[in-house]
Amino acid sequence: NNDEGDTHKTTPMTDLIHNLALYSVEIILGITLIATFLIYFTSKNSILTFWTTFLGMAIALGDVFALYGHAPQFYFSNHLSHDPFSLFFKILFLLAALVTTVFAFHSQEMKKDRLTEFYLLIISLTIGLTTLVSSIHLLIFFLSLELVGIVSYALTAWKKEEFSSTEAAIKYLLYGAFASGTLLWGFSL
Repeated sequence: NNDEGDTHKTTPMTDLIHNLALYSVEIILGITLIATFLIYFTSKNSILTFWTTFLGMAIALGDVFALYGHAPQFYFSNHLSHDPFSLFFKILFLLAALVTTVFAFHSQEMKKDRLTEFYLLIISLTIGLTTLVSSIHLLIFFLSLELVGIVSYALTAWKKEEFSSTEAAIKYLLYGAFASGTLLWGFSL
C-alpha cells in the first residue's frame, strides 16, 4: 500500500461536494434568481417576489457566516479562493443588496410592475460581485467582472423613459467595452 501516511482519501465526488459547499453562497443566489423569476412569471405578485428575493439573500448571508468555520483554501481547481478577505466582501455585498432591495420595495419612484426585474438584476449583480472577490484565476475574474458590468449597464438604463438614463447607459456601455478590450489586451501581454 503506497498510501501508508494518508488517513484521508478524497474521491472526485467528495471534492465536488466540498467545492459546491464553498461556492454555496452563489448557488443560493442562483436558486433565488430562478425562484424569483418563476414566481413572477407565474403569479406577477410583487410582494411574493420581494420576499423570495429578501429571504434568498438573507439565507445566502447566513451561509457566509457559516462558511467562516472553514479554513482558508482554494477550490474549483484553484480558480476560486475561500479566505476571510472574500468572506468579508461577500457580507458587504449581500448587506448592500438586501438594503437596496428593501429600499426599492418601499420606494415611490420605482414602478411596481417593473420591480421584479430590478430584483433579478440586483441578484445577478450580487452573484457577479461575490464570484469576483473569490476569483484568483484571470478567466474567472474577467467573466465575473463582465457579469457585473453588463448588469450595471442595465441598471444604468433602468429609467428607460428618461433620455438622460438611456444616454448614460450607452456611454457606460461604450466605455465598458473599451475598458474590457483594453483589459484583455493587457492580459495578453
